[in-house]
Amino acid sequence: MEQSSEKGALGEFAYQELTLQQLKLSRAEVKVYLKSGIKIEGTILAFDAHVLILQRSQINQLIFKHTIATISNAG
Repeated sequence: MEQSSEKGALGEFAYQELTLQQLKLSRAEVKVYLKSGIKIEGTILAFDAHVLILQRSQINQLIFKHTIATISNAG
């Protein structure tokens, strides 16, 4: 699963995609805070328009983007 954009490079989601792609390529450790208050840490393995796959300790977690409140660098 790779990034994809229905809107194109200048579209509504361009900043989101550029940020996620940068975090993915740098393999930066991130903290994902869900709207429910749960915090999940890991590295971004892949993403598309609807989901994010986070990896930590060889375990992959599929997170639906509509459940995410904030993403930040863990460091």
